[in-house]
Amino acid sequence: MNWTRLLLCGLIVGLSGCLPIELDVTRNGELLIPREEGLFAYDPGTGEVERVADASRGDPAFALASPAGPETLLLTARGGGMGQNFTFHLRDGEGQTRTLTEQSNVTYTQFSPDGGKLAFSRVADQQSEGFDQNLPELRIMTLEGRSIRKLASNVSALHRWMPGGDRILTLKLDSKGENQLYTGHLTLYDVGSGEATKLAKLIGPDSAFFDLSPNGQRVVFTAVAAGPVGEELDPDAEGQETKLFTVKADGEGLRQLRSEAEYAVFSPDGERVLIGADEDEGVLQLEVADAEFEEARVIASDAAASVSGGGGGGFGPQTDIYPGWLDDNTVHYLARKAVYGTAGENLMLHTVEADGSNKTTHQA
Repeated sequence: MNWTRLLLCGLIVGLSGCLPIELDVTRNGELLIPREEGLFAYDPGTGEVERVADASRGDPAFALASPAGPETLLLTARGGGMGQNFTFHLRDGEGQTRTLTEQSNVTYTQFSPDGGKLAFSRVADQQSEGFDQNLPELRIMTLEGRSIRKLASNVSALHRWMPGGDRILTLKLDSKGENQLYTGHLTLYDVGSGEATKLAKLIGPDSAFFDLSPNGQRVVFTAVAAGPVGEELDPDAEGQETKLFTVKADGEGLRQLRSEAEYAVFSPDGERVLIGADEDEGVLQLEVADAEFEEARVIASDAAASVSGGGGGGFGPQTDIYPGWLDDNTVHYLARKAVYGTAGENLMLHTVEADGSNKTTHQA
């Protein structure tokens, strides 16, 4: 596993925003795809494509479908180098678009379950005390009044809403070691009061991945080492391989699931988990396991792990790529394919069934 790749985006986050490539799915089963030409909604079942927005408002960078209504969120980017500005555009069911806010160096965003709020992380303007970098802070925005407030500082880019919408799960970073590993806690924050509840202690990169089961009862996460809250952990004794763990949302039942993984994502019904593992030169193997991780099946071996932001030369920060679930039985992911000789590679959208059948390329 390329542990350095996990850290690279985190190190760059100290200077500028770093949104992952993560395609969202609408309630109608369409994939939202930000491209240079605009934002598109693509139906893998019919092959139909609709341009939701053009690129006149900025470079399309990230998009979300509201879980509770027809609204679509589009983040467009302007600028670059040491900082990047992102504008949040909300499109309603009638096709009308309004600007919500402009924020610098955004690293992730998610709708609340009722669609009335947005949580987003952005790199703070000042270096965090005790760290040699600017770390993300977690903010909450109400869509109706567009009011914004900071909920937590020194957190990971990633976050997940609890089903009730009253709490948010994130990784609170406590300290940074000389070996560039971080000590932190998976933490639930009460959106109203800001009260923090720690679930598990871990050591790993600040980009450690985690996901929450749809019913809000279980968390899966990656870390070099993990233990109950209050336990002493020694990162030097555990090596540098990120492992996959699970813990209940009340902090009980912490256990290691496997010795190597990059990420794990619950299916919409919570019955399966999609796992990315066995990275080899930027390509991952995708596996689907049952919710208890008793059986796992390889469904693809060509999933792209990341892409360079440096253009044709291949230099610059790495942007992580995450697959997802189109529905309870179908996975979507971006495969890395050689399209001109062996060196000219592109990302190509694929779908595959959870049992490994019906693998389909959606780009000629």
